[in-house]
Order: sequence, then structure tokens, then C-alpha cells
Amino acid sequence: ALSRGASSAVFVEWSPPAVTILRENVYKVGLGGRVVATDVFDFLEGEKDHYDLAFVDPPYAMPLASVVEVLERLVDQLKPNAVVVVHRRTGETPPSLSGLALAWEREYGDAQVWRFVKLHEEAMT
Repeated sequence: ALSRGASSAVFVEWSPPAVTILRENVYKVGLGGRVVATDVFDFLEGEKDHYDLAFVDPPYAMPLASVVEVLERLVDQLKPNAVVVVHRRTGETPPSLSGLALAWEREYGDAQVWRFVKLHEEAMT
């Protein structure tokens, strides 16, 4: 996102080896960005910022119910019309979520991508 013009980016990762690589890459690219080494649920619980774009790329082994929980918590941290892109293993059905509308879904080999858009407050009531 930073290389495409985003003014800021936050990378949330709990795996220590992945955090190390993320920090190295953020430094090498030189475009800024904040790497937060924590569980996504802990991050969302304390987060006050609101986002235009979120990439959700959990481990394939994470149950869909847990991914849904992440998305449900994320909704409150999104600006109107924000986009959420979710990367999963093929074979799962995109969930119906309060506050997010499925814009499209695509499959690429053994991966699938879902694109959601945050609904306006009026559309959620």
C-alpha cells in the first residue's frame, strides 16, 4: 500500500520471525509504516485509528469463525467506504457480515480473495 501512495500503513503480526522480516522490509523500502508485534484481537481492542484499507491474511489453519470475529471487530475501525481484502484457502464461502458488503470474490490456485466494502451507517440500520 505504501508503494502505491498510502500515507501510512500498520502491519499487525504475532509471529516473531514474521515480525523480524516485516521490520526489515519496512526499513529497506524506506516508506515508513508501523509494525505491531501482537495478536490481532489485542491490537483491535486498543486501536483508536480508523482505516481506509485493510488486508486480512490469517494462516489458512485459522478457523473461518475466528476470521469472522476479526472482521466483526475490524468494522468499527473502518472509515466509510473502506475496503477489506481477505485472503483464504479455496473452498470457503465468504461470510455475511454486519457492516460489510461482499464486493467480489476471486480464486487463484488454492487461494481465494474476498473484497468487502464498509457500508454507510444508514445502510446498516
